[in-house]
Amino acid sequence: MRYQVCEGLKQNDLVRLVKPRFHIDEFKSKMGEDEDIVVLSFAVTSKDAAEDLVDFFEKGYDWVLDSDCSPGEFVKNIFLVFVEIERSKKLPMQIQQCLDDLAHLTGINNDEWATYYGKGKNLTKVDLNAMEQTVPLTPMDYRIHERDLEQLKNDAGININKQPVRDSELKQLQSAAGVI
Repeated sequence: MRYQVCEGLKQNDLVRLVKPRFHIDEFKSKMGEDEDIVVLSFAVTSKDAAEDLVDFFEKGYDWVLDSDCSPGEFVKNIFLVFVEIERSKKLPMQIQQCLDDLAHLTGINNDEWATYYGKGKNLTKVDLNAMEQTVPLTPMDYRIHERDLEQLKNDAGININKQPVRDSELKQLQSAAGVI
């Protein structure tokens, strides 16, 4: 089903087009360093609606540094809208303001929104206090969080930067396939 979204959003124009969940810091910033910028990502079921949502964020908030949508479907029938915001202690209130305003366009109430932090798989209800505890709100907090994450990986013996072990059989397959 294709929805046509008109320019100049009105109340309920994005009903059933925006998913009631978003990610915080799952994707890297294109505007600067991740320690300085938070990236929110919203799932939208229409390219036109995604573009309208990008305009909404860019024109509606002077603290939004940039907004963009995925050039194609992220997964079948889902486009992503990215919103870049300066990492600061104001972030939870800025996110709440966005969700309050999105309620008029999407029909999604505040208690229906849920979020993921980073690459995490734990979906949590949006709560300002929890967000303040989970999301690094300053560049220093972000650096500490990343350092602690690296320490946990090291303590667990996980080295994600390590090159995979290549065996002779794999090399033969790669050679036969013309990969190496």
